[in-house]
Amino acid sequence: QKFYQINTDACEDCRACVEMTGCPGLSQTFDAYGSKVTIDPQICVSDSYCTKIKVCPSFELVEVANYHPTKYRAQSDNILIDKVLPLPVKVKTLDSIASGSDYRAVVTGVGGSGVTTISRVLAEAAKVMGNRTDIDFKFVDQKGLAQRNGNVTSHLALYKKGKSHAQVTPMGGADVLLSPDLLDGSHHLAFLNAKGMAILDQKFQIPLSLLLDRGFDKNPVNEKVLSLKLKDLLKERIKLLPMKEVSENHLGKSVYASALILGAAFQLGLIPFELKDLEDAFSRTMKKTELENNLKAFTLGRRLALGEDLSIAKKEVSMIELYAQSIKESSVFNGAGLVSTFKEINSELKTIIPETLNVPGEFTARYVHDLLIFDRGANLQSFVNDVKKIVSLYKTEELFKMALRTLAKTYFIKDEVYIAHMMISPMRRLEDENTFKELGSSYKKTFINRPSFDIGDKKVEFDFSPSNWMLKLMRHARFLRRMLPSWHNLEKKISSNIRGKLLSKSMDFKELKALENVKGYRQVRYDMYTTLEGPL
Repeated sequence: QKFYQINTDACEDCRACVEMTGCPGLSQTFDAYGSKVTIDPQICVSDSYCTKIKVCPSFELVEVANYHPTKYRAQSDNILIDKVLPLPVKVKTLDSIASGSDYRAVVTGVGGSGVTTISRVLAEAAKVMGNRTDIDFKFVDQKGLAQRNGNVTSHLALYKKGKSHAQVTPMGGADVLLSPDLLDGSHHLAFLNAKGMAILDQKFQIPLSLLLDRGFDKNPVNEKVLSLKLKDLLKERIKLLPMKEVSENHLGKSVYASALILGAAFQLGLIPFELKDLEDAFSRTMKKTELENNLKAFTLGRRLALGEDLSIAKKEVSMIELYAQSIKESSVFNGAGLVSTFKEINSELKTIIPETLNVPGEFTARYVHDLLIFDRGANLQSFVNDVKKIVSLYKTEELFKMALRTLAKTYFIKDEVYIAHMMISPMRRLEDENTFKELGSSYKKTFINRPSFDIGDKKVEFDFSPSNWMLKLMRHARFLRRMLPSWHNLEKKISSNIRGKLLSKSMDFKELKALENVKGYRQVRYDMYTTLEGPL
């Protein structure tokens, strides 16, 4: 099985891959340097299109032998052992519906998230309803945008036999809103009636509109802020559950979150059907190869609704120690001395930066690590002095963090020497192990790279897939910077100019964001800077 991934340590978040391909498999993550582009393995179809633009060394191909989503995974057996769960008290029963109390459910999400799975099971269960003949139902799928991960919405209506009824739920008419996507579900809250309840996943698939939003005016919406707003708006009428996370951890794929949300809705009494009707509906709508996992997911959803903790404990890794190991591996002769410097400078930064600014220790450690990897910390003391300056210039948490990460990036360049180490660092090895070790019997990685060298007034570029031994040699080739004085000269000039502006005065959000958004490799970075400042 082939997987394409992005090494976020190499990614510059220029988003050229997003703009050039419009691929919905591209998503977003965050680290010490802010946002980065990543690939969602549940959506990516491994067509390699995004790798062909060759604007950066971030893309990698990982080939997993004997792939299976769960066979090699360390299962938490106590989670999946069958046990009798209490049956819920239904908010609306089939009897009350037959007496004239209409029931409406709306299921919404993005294409590929399993919305049609939920709606098919509900529609199939509605055909039976315990063999009742006093209730009618109508059902409709609206899935015109499913192919590009656009919105998919399904409507189910149950009502007294003989009554005239529309298929599509009117605004303010739904008893329950189900969505395995936090953002898409929040867009459809108007369907809920005054007592209706929403069950949404805690996370959302990053839409291209957010990926392409560089946040010039304000930071784009995120899951934490959106969750708080929804809880404040709906109070006890909303349940946000980690359905995708539980599905991926226990069943190997996040797509089973659709069955989880149905289980949660049933256990909360929001589905009027009997348990057997739903289980039989699963049997009639699922392929035999998918039935077992969907029924397991349905049970996991019921347990989430009952308040069970279904998280899987992961081995805690100290990023500080991992950075120290990385520094040691990057050195031939003075690893212990560099690690000592790393710890000293990191401790000094903790005393300089006020606790009220909430800068994680892992972030400052990452900045120090990167400066040591780049040039053995030749400018570390200047960086520390500049941190003292921005502490006095930027008083709010948001502005200070933005200024700090922008400042750190001006002190090193992601050239071929630095990136060679970041391709094989302990951080990347750990990330690969966590992602691929349990997906098959073994895996191998191919780097998709296009190095560039400035030799005099000539630029030399070529396609290249280096081996690990080549990268181990290249990460020690700092002498190339002296041999090729014009190498990355424009990047050095841009960094110097940005640092000067950053320290010259206290900037507002828009001014800082404009500086932070100068990123990318080579021509991408040059064009971004030229747009901001004019010709170099």
